[in-house]
This record gives sequence, structure tokens and C-alpha cells, in this order.
Amino acid sequence: MINDLQAERAVIASCLLSESSADYAVETLTGDEFTSLALRDVFCAIKELRDANEPIDILLIRNKVEAKPSFVSTDVTPFLVEILDEIASGANVSKYCAILTDCNLRQQVITGCTNAIADCKIRSRPIGGLVEGLEEHILGLTDRKAKDTLTSSSELSSGIVDDMLRRAKTGEKFTGLASGYNGVDKHVGGFRPGEFIIMAARPSMGKTTFAMNILRNMSMDAQVPTLLISLEMTKEELGYKLLSMLSGQNTMLLRNVALTDEEMNDIIVKHAPEMYEAKLYIDDNSSMNISKIRRRARQMHRRHGIKAVVIDYIQLIRGERGIVREEQVQQISWGLKSLAKELKIPVIALCQLNRSAENNRDHVPTMSNLRESGSLEQDADIVILLHRPEYYDNSVRIGQMDVIVGKNRNGPTGIATLRYDRGRNLITSLIPEIVG
Repeated sequence: MINDLQAERAVIASCLLSESSADYAVETLTGDEFTSLALRDVFCAIKELRDANEPIDILLIRNKVEAKPSFVSTDVTPFLVEILDEIASGANVSKYCAILTDCNLRQQVITGCTNAIADCKIRSRPIGGLVEGLEEHILGLTDRKAKDTLTSSSELSSGIVDDMLRRAKTGEKFTGLASGYNGVDKHVGGFRPGEFIIMAARPSMGKTTFAMNILRNMSMDAQVPTLLISLEMTKEELGYKLLSMLSGQNTMLLRNVALTDEEMNDIIVKHAPEMYEAKLYIDDNSSMNISKIRRRARQMHRRHGIKAVVIDYIQLIRGERGIVREEQVQQISWGLKSLAKELKIPVIALCQLNRSAENNRDHVPTMSNLRESGSLEQDADIVILLHRPEYYDNSVRIGQMDVIVGKNRNGPTGIATLRYDRGRNLITSLIPEIVG
């Protein structure tokens, strides 16, 4: 058992000496950190007194401790008096509490690993479930060490003013990650930390191509670490798409190596190194469920500091067995939104629209065409719908893509029109923008 009885006694003494120290302790500790049952009972009594806004008094503590079913001693008062003499003040209560928290977390890690070892010896237990269970246990412990999420309005005001002054000084116009398309960013203000973004379209509209172009802009131009979880396409297919964007060569020509010596040399010397230096990570495991996605994102956030996650696409995420698909999608949707808030990064999920979009006027999609669950529309901070009129009539607006911002929790909706080059997997601004 990992513990520090002196620190446990010091916490109790600090609480007896100062009500502010007691307040700090009861807000920081749960009581489980005390390995001494007698000290745990005393701490719980102190917590009850503070919750009731009553003073910390040895007599009141004694009465509460003696009223507990677990009470076995009749010497509570002398016990507390003895502890009270061990420190001079409660000024160091935060340090004592930190010691108890550290000991408790270490013991919890040992317990979790010990249980995992025992479970691993049972050959009938699926290894995937064992690994996921152990990781959830460890992550749950790290969550306990996370900073309190409670913020006062004064702290919030200071933080916002500092952010505004910083952006005014640097010329940064919005708080999120730039998509690389000013027409889109003008509406959404970039993709902000904690946002869950849906990018939806009918098949063959260019969902993956649009996402890959955004990832290229982030991971190459801005050198922002990003993660792509592809449940549909392999990493090789995505690699050829990316190389096509960079080189301007048709994807089929690249795959068939139908290139001149000069073109091949250009790819080897210029574009392959660009791709090599990109801050892009790809996971093409096609059997992902929401737990695996969250685990992978957390891992990449810890290891590589990823600033955005893209999932292609949401309908291919495996749901929990035994429940209807609509409930599965609800769990997936909320899971992705929670992941964005937890890691404080934007999570972008591609989504396939249902067939009813084909019956809309001019086939223009709306949010009601999101497949399988209204929870997608509800949970998403931003919903982007992609539409190419050329797909339905090859004589209309050739090579154009409408990026329709159908929902924007923190800004305006609207439409940005981009140039779409399917052969080269390239999406660019329709009108070249003037810099300066």
C-alpha cells in the first residue's frame, strides 16, 4: 500500500487550524486518499461540517465520527488534540493534499495493472476489451489530476481580453484553425477548439477531397499537427490523393506511373519531400468504433500534440451491438462532441446525406438530409453541406463546388463557392485572392 500517514495527519491538522484550509481540502480530496480508516472518518466529518457551513470544532467532529457505523474507538478527542500539535499552521495544506493525491493515484495505477494482469491470464477474455478497459482506467485517473474546470467571470474576462490583444497585435482575425479558404473561414471563423463539425454530402460530391485539401492546408502550409481517421480509403489511396494535389498531376497518371522523366523527377525532388514534412498522421483502420477513435485521438494528442481530427466518414463508425442504428449514431455523435471538448481541438466528421437530398430543389442539400439521426445536427457546432451542380447537369457551373454553411453556432451561415478539379484532387478559391 502506497501511503504517507504523516501527510494524512497533516491534512487533518490543517483543517483543524484553519477553515480556509479545510475548505481547500474538502474541495480537493474525496476522502478515499486516506488509508487510515480513523483519519478518513475524521475527514468525512470535517467535509460534512463544511458542507453544512458549520465551524470546524473538535467536539462537533467527535460527535459526527462517533455516530458513524464504522466507529470503533472512544478516544476521538485525544486523537485530534495529538494531531493538532503536529503542525503550526494550515498554510501548507495544498502540499499535503498533493502528496495524498499522488499516493492515491499511484496505488490506483498499481491496482488497475494488477487487475489487468489477472484478467490477461484468463484466455477467454478478449484482449481488445482488456486493453480498452485498462486505458479507460488510466485515463480516468489522469482526468482526476486535470485542472478544475470551474472558472470565475473575472478569470474569464482577463483571458478573453488577453486573447483579443494578442490577436490585434498579430493581425489574427479569428480564433480557430484556418481551413485555407477565406470564403469558408469568413463564415465559420476557422475551426475552433472544442467544436464538432459535420461535413456532409451525397456520394461523389468530393467530401474526402475537400477534407484532404483542408488537411493539406493545415498540416503543410500552417504546419499544424493533424490526424485523419479513414474508415473508407486506405492510406495508400490517400497518399496518392495528397501527392496529386501537390504535383498537379492526375491521380491515375500517378498510380500508373504514366509520367515523363521530368515529371517523375519533379515529384521525387520537390513534392515527395513536401509530403514527407507534413504534420499529418493517418489511421486507416476500417473497424473503428467510437471508443477506438477516442483512444487513438487521445494517444496522438499526447504524443504529437495534434490540433485537429478528421473522421472519414461517420456512417462507417461501428456502433455498440444490441441497439438500433439511430441510438448508435447518437452515441457516436455525442462521443465525438465530447472528444472535441476534452482535447480542446476541432473534430471534423464527414457524413453521407440520405437519398432524400436528390428530391430537393436543384438537388441542393439541407440539414434535414443528414442520415440516420437528428442528433448529428443537434450536437454539431457547424454543419457544412457540399454541392456540385455539375454532377447533376454537366453543362452547369462546370468545376465548381458550393460549400454551404447550414449551421453555425457561433457565427453566420452562408455559401462559399470554390473551384473543384476532380482529376487532380484539387480545391482552390474560385477567384484568386489578392495578398496585402
